[in-house]
Amino acid sequence: MLSATTYQRLYRFSTWYDLFVTWPLAFPVTMGLFCGFVLTPTNAALGFDPLLQLDAHTMLLANFFVSVVVAWSLVRCT
Repeated sequence: MLSATTYQRLYRFSTWYDLFVTWPLAFPVTMGLFCGFVLTPTNAALGFDPLLQLDAHTMLLANFFVSVVVAWSLVRCT
């Protein structure tokens, strides 16, 4: 069983981790840059199939879900 202070540290770390990982995908501009310069080369280096093109529906869906994660992480920070 975790002590209360260890649990709080783990909780705060997971909150900041969620923010750090998801913030580049929260906005269309940063999502396009992140997918173009980070995800696509990483995907190719690992030998996976090419990523799908980012169309309007993909961007809207991704931005919506990432915005929910960012909002929830900000609520958890307080």
